[in-house]
Amino acid sequence: MSLTLYLDDCADDKILVQQLRAAGHTVTVPSDLGTTGMDDHTHLQAAAARRLILVTKNVDDFDELHRKPIPHAGIFGICQDNDPNRDMTCADIVRAIANIENAGIEITGQIHILNHWRY
Repeated sequence: MSLTLYLDDCADDKILVQQLRAAGHTVTVPSDLGTTGMDDHTHLQAAAARRLILVTKNVDDFDELHRKPIPHAGIFGICQDNDPNRDMTCADIVRAIANIENAGIEITGQIHILNHWRY
């Protein structure tokens, strides 16, 4: 199964984009939509308007936006501690997304922390 993803500014990483596409996902980044440097609400609206699952490392702000009545295709959050032993690699992120897909859980309108799905 492939997902349609939107990586916001803080998650936009060339290696991650390559690995997600290699895993069969469709990936959109801010430069594709002209949203580079925009605020979080704009990123969520841009993703929602295109039914893209938003991928972010800015979990707290998007958790707050998720609690507002903004319909969206889903949010995948990546928590970072700036500790290479705990932070997720690009491969970890791709694997976590596959684990969510394989679990068959609802994504639309939900926020999922990818760190919980790494293994």
